[in-house]
Amino acid sequence: MERSTTEEKERAAIPVEDIEGPVLLVSGGKDTVWPSAELADRATDRLDDHDHPWRFEHLSFPDAGHAIRVPYRFESDAAPEETHRYGGTHEANGRAAARAWRAALEYLERV
Repeated sequence: MERSTTEEKERAAIPVEDIEGPVLLVSGGKDTVWPSAELADRATDRLDDHDHPWRFEHLSFPDAGHAIRVPYRFESDAAPEETHRYGGTHEANGRAAARAWRAALEYLERV
């Protein structure tokens, strides 16, 4: 796999430090769409480096893939231990979705 140059990474960077409010990032360590955990870490580093005045947090689920979505929604024909087409098992993605949903609601209550 070809790695990006520093210049390419800088051009592709999202100026998250310009967000005028709190930031909650959710990622899966087995995401096959893109390296979401690494990219979310970069975003939190960027917020930290720019002394972002709002609260920010990164929830990382190492066994989940890209399909961390609305909780308690499962594909009826998929076994929990099967790997989802976007990474992680259906079980890991389901657990991450439930935890992320609860965390997002709590996060919104605190801000």
